[in-house]
Amino acid sequence: MARINVAADAVVESIAAEVRRRMQADAAPALTAVARAVADLESALGGGAPRRGRPRGRRRGPGRPPKSQAAARTPRRAASSGDRAPRGALKELVRRILTSADKPMKLAAIRNQTLKSPHFRGRDEMTLYRQIVRDISLMPDVKKVSGGMYAIE
Repeated sequence: MARINVAADAVVESIAAEVRRRMQADAAPALTAVARAVADLESALGGGAPRRGRPRGRRRGPGRPPKSQAAARTPRRAASSGDRAPRGALKELVRRILTSADKPMKLAAIRNQTLKSPHFRGRDEMTLYRQIVRDISLMPDVKKVSGGMYAIE
């Protein structure tokens, strides 16, 4: 019985190989015709899809920029530790501003008072505004009164 199975497997394998070869032979002309039609269509449309990825050519590394860019770029000095306010100075200043105020204050007014301080003079107004909003939200003794006004309890 084992011999019959081996012989049958061999016959089935040879038939499958013959069918596979005939299908490939029959499909080859159709595949070349389709490939030729696609190539003709791409050339008629202008080369097909645009190239994706990094453009070819020399990569610009982190070298020296051309003179035109170097002249336009102004060097920015890094802030040293002497230029920055001490830790917690903004919260303390906001708390002092709110306690000295006789009525609730808007955030813009708090920011304007903060900008008059020597530690925060010349700072970006919007960045300072965001930092004040963050700090006020973390202060449990500062409450929001109606209309965007803040007061200390």
